[in-house]
Amino acid sequence: EVILSYRPLIVYFDNFADQDETDHMLKLLDVCRSGEWDSCKSVKSKLASGKESKLMKNMRNSTSFQLTVEGEVEDAVVESLVKRAHAAARHPINAGEGVQIAYYEKGDYYEFHHDALGRRATFLLYLNTLEPGDGGETIFPHLKSPGASGDPPLPPAITGKLGRWSADFKVDKQEHLDAYCDSPYYMKIRPKRGAAVLFFNYVPDRSIESFAYHGACKIKADKFKATFQRWMRFDPNSLFDKSEDERIISRRAKVGEDQHVPFAEPVEDTSTTSGGAPETHGAEI
Repeated sequence: EVILSYRPLIVYFDNFADQDETDHMLKLLDVCRSGEWDSCKSVKSKLASGKESKLMKNMRNSTSFQLTVEGEVEDAVVESLVKRAHAAARHPINAGEGVQIAYYEKGDYYEFHHDALGRRATFLLYLNTLEPGDGGETIFPHLKSPGASGDPPLPPAITGKLGRWSADFKVDKQEHLDAYCDSPYYMKIRPKRGAAVLFFNYVPDRSIESFAYHGACKIKADKFKATFQRWMRFDPNSLFDKSEDERIISRRAKVGEDQHVPFAEPVEDTSTTSGGAPETHGAEI
């Protein structure tokens, strides 16, 4: 693993998954796209229509599929990837959103955005390789690429400031990502099969990490890009607790409880003296 940045903390894993695992996930993607697996649901983002962004229309046009909590544990490869991702982040496995598989084809992109909403960390696993010039990089427009020097060639991608309680970032203006993706000045991570990137969206006191703004550069070649995504949250996923599936209960809702040594419950002393005052034991006061 390689640390690409300390703020935000970005960790790169060159060989997080092997070829068999990425092949398996690509086959799952095909099944998801066909609609033949009940545990995989298409996600229709409102950002694609601009309904949830006042700053920019058509923030994204990629396609995403989300696994149900049942799908997450019934597939051995998915289960293994999730466990390893959470171990890498040192984050409880029951505090994560459902796994998503994202699909981009030629012309697809995702404008600059922040994975806020209580998502402590973001894990992305690249399922295929794109060559230099193909596009599809993950870009951090407020970080320099290694070796970059001098003043930025473009205006700040994001204009804004931290909110009153530092739990959100108020954006007044944001630029389109194309020019930043074309510039070698800004940090970009090119998709490589089996590689993964883990970055943290908040600092330890739960203040938002403003430098974690990122985007997905447009696919330029007649190729596709696929990623396995996991958002790790501060709070446990309530769907795990509500499940009646024993696999989910044991592997998520009650994971680790088999190692617990229980505490003793304190016994309330209800004894009193004849005058009604509680008895005292030991030294007089």
